[in-house]
This record gives sequence, structure tokens and C-alpha cells, in this order.
Amino acid sequence: MTKAGYDNDLQRIFTETNVNLKIEFEMADDQAIIAMVENELGVSIIPELVLQSFQNNVSIHELEREKYRSIGIAVTSLKEISPAALQFIQYVKTMLLK
Repeated sequence: MTKAGYDNDLQRIFTETNVNLKIEFEMADDQAIIAMVENELGVSIIPELVLQSFQNNVSIHELEREKYRSIGIAVTSLKEISPAALQFIQYVKTMLLK
């Protein structure tokens, strides 16, 4: 499980579905969590965005009911951002709309 404060979306899902877990390990890094699952030290719920380029040796299953989260990007002004920042925003939109 991600450490408290790292993924409030998971806590919201567990609260909504009245799921109580026996959490043995908490980590801040998704790749460390995936490595623990790969070494048969448990199971985890990882955002699909993290798993898009995932190639390790674990089984990936979808939740019974899909859940979503909001991701935001904030800038002071779209007219004044750098070309690199603008391209990053366009890239993120492309990736999320797949």
C-alpha cells in the first residue's frame, strides 16, 4: 500500500466499498510496491497510468467496478508558459485520452 497521504484515491475507494484491509507494508514508491508483488509479498492496487509501460512478471487484473481519479496541471498563464511546458501539457493530454 502507498504510504498515507500518497494516494488518497485508494483510501476513498476502500471507504466507499466498506473494504477493510490487513496492510503489512506501506511504501511511497510504486516501483517498490510492484517489486514486492512480483516477489510474492502481497497484492496491491496500482493506477493504470503507472502500469501502462509495466513489463514485470505479475498478473494484472482490473477492478470489478472501474474507479477514476482527477489529475490536474496548474500554470499561471497558458499564454506565458514555455514551449517545453506547453508541449508537456499536450503530451499528458494525449497519454490520458488513449
